[in-house]
Amino acid sequence: MNLSAASRAVLALAKPATLRRFGARQRNPNGTFSDPVATEIPIQAVIQAPSEGDLRQVPEGERSEAWVTIWTPTELHTASEDSGALADEIESPRGERFKVYRVAVREEGGFTRAIGRLTHDRGRRV
Repeated sequence: MNLSAASRAVLALAKPATLRRFGARQRNPNGTFSDPVATEIPIQAVIQAPSEGDLRQVPEGERSEAWVTIWTPTELHTASEDSGALADEIESPRGERFKVYRVAVREEGGFTRAIGRLTHDRGRRV
């Protein structure tokens, strides 16, 4: 499939979702950090099961966790150690939240392909 066909497929199959973008954590006077408030942005995205190749990009011990592939025309961000910003989260139409783990921007196709992990998997917060 060429990139223009992939881009048309992303746009045709996308459903409404919510992008939750976080700023940098702020250091408190006592040395602890406070979590930033998320900005919620409505987007269009395709959220589907990951391919075998996608799962190979995940650490081996975590491959049984709840992962998805996210396709969207919106730019997505992973966590940044330099700025202290947290990773974006995508909320599906069913209310599931996925933290963005890896991002591949396909500028020539006009879309972003990301791997996300369910934020509450088996009672754990990731």
